[in-house]
Order: sequence, then C-alpha cells, then structure tokens
Amino acid sequence: MSSTMKVRVGFLGVSHPHCAARVAVLAREDGIEIAALHDPNAELAAAVGARTGAKTFEKPKDLLKSGLDFVVIEGTNTQGAAFALEAAKAKVPMLLEKPGAPNLEALRKVAEAAERSRVFCQVGYHLRYAPSVLRARELVEQGYLGRITTARFHSAVKTPGLTNPWFCDPQDRGGLVYLDFCHMLDLLTMLLGMPAEALVRFRKLEGVPEHPFEDSAAFVFRFGDVLAAGDCCGWEAEDWLHSWSIELYGTQGTLRVGIHPPAVDLYLRQARAPYPAGWTRSVDAGHPFEANYAAELREARRRIVAGQTPSGADIQHALRLVEILDALYRSQGL
Repeated sequence: MSSTMKVRVGFLGVSHPHCAARVAVLAREDGIEIAALHDPNAELAAAVGARTGAKTFEKPKDLLKSGLDFVVIEGTNTQGAAFALEAAKAKVPMLLEKPGAPNLEALRKVAEAAERSRVFCQVGYHLRYAPSVLRARELVEQGYLGRITTARFHSAVKTPGLTNPWFCDPQDRGGLVYLDFCHMLDLLTMLLGMPAEALVRFRKLEGVPEHPFEDSAAFVFRFGDVLAAGDCCGWEAEDWLHSWSIELYGTQGTLRVGIHPPAVDLYLRQARAPYPAGWTRSVDAGHPFEANYAAELREARRRIVAGQTPSGADIQHALRLVEILDALYRSQGL
C-alpha cells in the first residue's frame, strides 16, 4: 500500500453502543477513510452513512468485495458473529466488538473460521488500552510489587444500564457478567495470566427494574497461587467505569489501579527508581475516554497494514475468556 493512499475502513453493523465512539475516532484520524457500511436496519445505516459519507451496502458480502483494508464489526452479538464469519470467508481483516458472539458455540465457529482463513481478527477489548492499565502492566512485569500474593477488583454497570436493550438480548449467554465483566476478566488476565480456577455467585435483586439476566455477581479466581476476589454490580450510582478498580498486593509493594479516569497508586516498602518509598499517586482526570478506542484502532491499523497478527485481544484470547464466562454460568445452573 502506498504511503499516500488512505486506509479504507468499513463498518459491519452500527447499532452497538461502542460504535459511535469508534466512528468518531476513525473520522478524525489522518490517512483513514470510512468508506462503507452495512446494517440490517436500513434507516440506521442511512443515518450513519449520511454522517460519515460512507457508501451503504444492502448486503455484507458486497461490502466485503468493495476493496476495504479492514472492517469494524459493531452490531448485536448475534449479528457480529455472522458478520465475522463472512469477513473471515472473504479474508478481510476485522476488529470484532467484544465478547465476539452471543455464546461460546458461536464464538468457537468464528475462531475456527478466522484460523482457517488466517485472517487478522482482533476483539475489541479497548479498556486494556487505558493508560493506567498499561502502566500497571509495566510495573507488574518489572517486579516492583515483588511476589504478588493476593488481588481484589470491582466492576459495575451504571444505573439503569441493565435495562438497555444491549444488556437484554435474549439470544446472549448473559448480561452483566457476559457483556461487561468480560472487560475486567480481560484486564485481570493481562496482569495475572489465565485463571486456573474460578468461582461465582449470581444474584437477582428485588426492587429493581426487571430484565432477563443477573443483577450482581461475586467472584473468587485463582491465578497460579494468587487468589483474587471481586464483584460486578449492576446498579452503580457512579458514572460508567468511574468505580472500576484493581488492587494488587505484593511482598514489596501495593498497586491500586483506576480504569477511568486513569489512576495509579503505587506503594513501595523501599525506594526503587524512579519511585520513592511510600505512596506515589497519579490520576489524569481529564483523560478523554475515546483515547482508549483511538489507541486500540491505531495499533490494529498499524499491524493490519504491516501484515502482522494482533497485539491486542486476538480471537483465541477472546475465546478463552468466553470459555471461562460460560463455565461460570454453567456452575450456577444457567
């Protein structure tokens, strides 16, 4: 590809809540053209097409033949899995909205198709690009905490988010845990590896608006010999992500991570450059959340253009996450 040519991007599905942010990010990027889109809702497709200048296609297969460099898949989970299968068949690189499919069986089919076609397939776990998460990963990998002995975490959905149609699709495996806690599970695996054991308890609450799935969940994971305990709440008073946190406790230090706004609190028993002994605290209250999508899309674009495999959450990693989530639901008889 010539350095003067624009990277042509298409959208398969535009109904997902994350779609608007990814469209906005790509529309501002130099060297990017949002060239094509499709959505089963023709009226919605026309509205997004008018806003972006993208050509709308009635059929996904025609969009995939239109000379795109990659597609972003932003429909429902059921639509997304079907679109991903078509993109894999056409060998068009894709960024697939997380968790990637409505259930484990459907995601396995996507993973098999992507592997068979050897096509770039990254799943959109954009919270891993938060500056606080990236810094936390560096601190852990560089051994600032010493031996990590235990961990805690909290995640949540803002009130009344669980009544949003996105959380209420009966075709999905679940709601709160399947659709939102999957983000936290991804972050925990970045910092601690894949869990060897996982326990959960789900609750339906009285006195809140009815919806198809769970209202809250509490977890215990074992990562190697590290126990991590935490929860996911479906009726949080704070804004989206503002209460999300991860705490890691080690023999040499303690790390507390806020996802958004990005915050990192590091405690060290002894000074280690560039940090003094005691607490070092930092927070970027003005960090725009869309910057996480921007970092994700830039890295995916760079690797697609270079013919490389994903550096983010590839389809096999996403499949492992959904395997864990599916096992949690099954353990509760769901």
